[in-house]
Amino acid sequence: MSTPTPGTTTATIRAIVFDWSGVLTESPLSGLRRYSAELGLPETALHRFVRGDQEFAKVERGELSVRDFLKGVCVRVHEEHGVDVEIRRLGAAMADTRTLRQPMLELVAELSGRYTLAVLTNNVAENRDHLASTLPLDHFDFILNSADVGVRKPDPLIYRVVAAPGL
Repeated sequence: MSTPTPGTTTATIRAIVFDWSGVLTESPLSGLRRYSAELGLPETALHRFVRGDQEFAKVERGELSVRDFLKGVCVRVHEEHGVDVEIRRLGAAMADTRTLRQPMLELVAELSGRYTLAVLTNNVAENRDHLASTLPLDHFDFILNSADVGVRKPDPLIYRVVAAPGL
């Protein structure tokens, strides 16, 4: 960091916001890639229903249950590829990569108490309990789950909501 010159200002970092999937945890897409391979499908056949999919966006906003979403994916995959997808296995494939990244937890512990720490995540309502039971909650000042507020990233409103508690 350079020394400020006269007439310039420096910003003070007061808060740090972490994402859940793919930042504090492993990528949520790797389980879907593995299940796609088991089914003999292209690597992205299943994860494309999560990444950028409007139906999954509804789940992340709390407008559609995970179960209804998974049923729809099973139907869509069968229509497109003629392959039967087991709904429980699909759900497990989506969930099996929620493993916390130890280096990130160490970073969170190091920053805790020095900064306001938050989690801002596009996440499903059904994952709320898992998130709360897995995270070291004593290190975070708050968690904002998109399904709880009905808006998801990248909608600018969610960033205003996360900043409202005083970040």
